[in-house]
Amino acid sequence: MLSALVSRASFGLSKRCSHFLLGQNNALSGYSTLTQAKVLRHHEFGAPESVLRVETEDLPAEVFGSEVLVKMLAAPINPADENMIAGTYGFRPALPAVGGNEGCGLVLAVGPSAARCGLAPGDRVIFTQPGVGTWRTAGVFDASQLAVVPSDIAIEYSAMISVTAMSAFRMLQDFVELRPGDAVIQNAATSAVGKCIIALAAERGVSTINVIRSRPDPTDVMRRLRTIGSKSGCVVITEDFFPTPECQRMLASELPAPKLGLNAVGGQSAVELIRALERLAVAILPKVD
Repeated sequence: MLSALVSRASFGLSKRCSHFLLGQNNALSGYSTLTQAKVLRHHEFGAPESVLRVETEDLPAEVFGSEVLVKMLAAPINPADENMIAGTYGFRPALPAVGGNEGCGLVLAVGPSAARCGLAPGDRVIFTQPGVGTWRTAGVFDASQLAVVPSDIAIEYSAMISVTAMSAFRMLQDFVELRPGDAVIQNAATSAVGKCIIALAAERGVSTINVIRSRPDPTDVMRRLRTIGSKSGCVVITEDFFPTPECQRMLASELPAPKLGLNAVGGQSAVELIRALERLAVAILPKVD
């Protein structure tokens, strides 16, 4: 249903990357004729497929003060976005609200104060505050809600930096002092955050043990994850192989016991993950109300 709404809004949906691609045209030509934008807005909290509506809103002919006119290039769909629309997230936007927290956009016009902050037409920007409403084709934002990112970063990567990559960074940074040669274990390793964990850990010289869901042929998934973590040790195992004595012997021979465990699945997967940790290690578990 959410995909159908996106289609009606003339967004293209890339299911493989789990993000909206919003007409990725970096050209500034024709921006002065951009008078309207399509948005996915909700006037009440509830299931996204029930409460989101495709609406059209007018764009100003001119921006003032710290206002910035941004054309959206990409905006991901995160679980937090759906929870915020449902009203179950820690932050509840004022209604009516446009969905989406992350994204990457192209600056089309800036007010005088925004220009003094260093923003200029042609800049590629991401969003630094929650609830700004990125599921739109274009919009006016305050300069304080934006940060410039290099244009040589792929659009879909830029669109996910502020939540996905930062979540991975903080988990590796905040709980345990990790040094080169240490190891981290995680489940849900094929998720966007999981892939960032692998890449960021590898840059530090930290090895990762990555548990993925069992599937008929995991070869390609395993290969892609190992490529991401190729700068350091990167072991990829399936959930059904993880508890076996053979797997435990392999892990003991290849890597040190993990100092940090990252669980996003729960259940038996979390139990096995905790069992694999070294003594006095730290495990990060989802909050249960």
